[in-house]
Amino acid sequence: MREYRPIPTLVTILVLALLLGACSPSLPAVPPAPGQPAEAPTPAPGEDGDPAPATLPAQDEPAPTPSPMPPLPEGWRETSNPDLGLALALPDGWEALPGGPFALDLRETAGDGWAQVALLDDTTAADWDLTVQPGAGPEVVLDALLAALREDGDFTAPQPIETRAGHSALASEGTYHLLDEELLVAVVALPDRIVIVTGHGGERPPDPDREWSRLRPMYERIIWSLTGS
Repeated sequence: MREYRPIPTLVTILVLALLLGACSPSLPAVPPAPGQPAEAPTPAPGEDGDPAPATLPAQDEPAPTPSPMPPLPEGWRETSNPDLGLALALPDGWEALPGGPFALDLRETAGDGWAQVALLDDTTAADWDLTVQPGAGPEVVLDALLAALREDGDFTAPQPIETRAGHSALASEGTYHLLDEELLVAVVALPDRIVIVTGHGGERPPDPDREWSRLRPMYERIIWSLTGS
């Protein structure tokens, strides 16, 4: 009688195949054909090769530190007007008084010094008989002012003035014959507005040239100190 032998299942065949593969020795590499160089093995990462450059995490660059403004001259003090958003320096013996909703009057308490600081925008342009174009620079505004002043006066060509905060500023000086006085007219370009400064030479002082030589440097220093607050 023929003996019964069970047929191996599929799982049994797979297990045997894996066992035979694990026990089989590795086959040697096939040698290259005569006259052909052997291929160099590809190095694994980190083996016999230049390491990949390390990728550093992105770092935020520090914000530049603003340069400190130069100190004020001895005997000068800083004053500000929050309503106008302006700050400037005055010498001892001077005061800042309201000159209207868009201006300041700077007065010398024991002398003839007098300067006006006024904001120029769409609201106040008519007071200066000017038409303000968006983005107009100080040279455009000063040229327009001088065109009117020169109808009754003699004024120099605009000259740049250094400012404490680095704002662009131009100025001109001359004699306004209609009032018979010396004037210094300057335009300062702040980041968001234009400021007009007018320094007066006094009402017919005994020695006009000497008085103007005293006042003009003060006006220039006030213009130098002007900035936003």
